[in-house]
Amino acid sequence: MGRASLAFRGALVHCPTLGRVEILQDHLLLIDDRGFIFYLGPSASVSSQEYIREHGSSVKIIPTGSFLFPTFCDLHLHAPQFMYQGTGLDLPLMEWLDKYAYKAEEGLDESSTLATKVYHRLAQRLIEVGTGAVLLFGTIKTETNLILAQEMQNAGVRAFVGKLSMDKSSRPTYQESGAEESYRSAEEFIQRCRASTAALDSHQRLAEPVITPRFVPTCSDELLARLGELSKRESTRIQSHLA
Repeated sequence: MGRASLAFRGALVHCPTLGRVEILQDHLLLIDDRGFIFYLGPSASVSSQEYIREHGSSVKIIPTGSFLFPTFCDLHLHAPQFMYQGTGLDLPLMEWLDKYAYKAEEGLDESSTLATKVYHRLAQRLIEVGTGAVLLFGTIKTETNLILAQEMQNAGVRAFVGKLSMDKSSRPTYQESGAEESYRSAEEFIQRCRASTAALDSHQRLAEPVITPRFVPTCSDELLARLGELSKRESTRIQSHLA
């Protein structure tokens, strides 16, 4: 067995199936230089003991009473709302969108400096709370979403980044001019997001584009149809709000 890039010994906790928690007491976990687990077994097993004899000094011991478990996966996060989380709960949805959400997103699209600051802190916060993978809603501007993708990539967070598509809006200053512009913008984001990590090995490409029609009230039927075609052609995932 080759030397691991990372090695842990102690209690491990995971959920192998829905509704089932498995606790593995005193196990050895080995991770290769690509970040993949290539060995997991009881520390008392022959293979584990052989590895410990040869490379024991590099094995990180998980303290008694502590345990290691996989990171959380956040399946729906509006990145711009990190700026005002926990506030703005005084209005019904459509009024709230116009007063808080669209205003914040528009501000980020107007300032790359602000976007970098907010998204850098968001990436750090995700790591602090144990989130290793996230499905993100961004804004309508391609460049701002590329900043979001880059900050997640730099932080080591696996991120599926959605550039919002919306050719209708209750805020006239925050919408794309029509289905064609929105479609072309989504297409451009997919290409540029993928290009930003193309030079990396496949296992290092943590940020991926996601087609993101915000929801039905902000998207024309024409736009939704064209985004569906784009998803098929570019083999790109789609996310949105269903309720």
